[in-house]
Amino acid sequence: LGPLVDPLPEGEVPADGGGVLLVRRADTVTGVRVVPRLPAVATGVDPVAATFDALGGPESVRERFAAVLAVGATEGACGAVRELADLLGRADFSGPVVDARRALGAFPTVSATATVVAVELVRSGVLPAALAGGRDLPLDGRGILVASIGPRPAAIEVFGPGDGQ
Repeated sequence: LGPLVDPLPEGEVPADGGGVLLVRRADTVTGVRVVPRLPAVATGVDPVAATFDALGGPESVRERFAAVLAVGATEGACGAVRELADLLGRADFSGPVVDARRALGAFPTVSATATVVAVELVRSGVLPAALAGGRDLPLDGRGILVASIGPRPAAIEVFGPGDGQ
């Protein structure tokens, strides 16, 4: 599935190993909630706008999330993270946008790893200073958004029990 989710630049050899994030529906919500948002993007529709719409629009993103872990596609990852930060800025999102590939490493399954990190951060209730620009950032009931706006935009919402509603 790697080429469908995170294509490598032409001529690059895929890394050994792999990873997957298994999300299954729970009968009751008692812990951290992980909600994937994979917008169906029609031809001619801006995929970034479709992703924001799937998240409830810029105001919803601003109110419900304390931080964003940005994962761009392997090809052009830095540009994708900058583009995402710019879009969030235009939506008046003031939380940190963390380049997950820089923080965790550049490998095809970094989005799954970033989601696991987001779950642990939401459980702790704090984004540590190393990721928040020098000072610990209390989440204060808000979640963390794992977002990619590469060629196949997607987002994963991560909330604690009762958060982000």
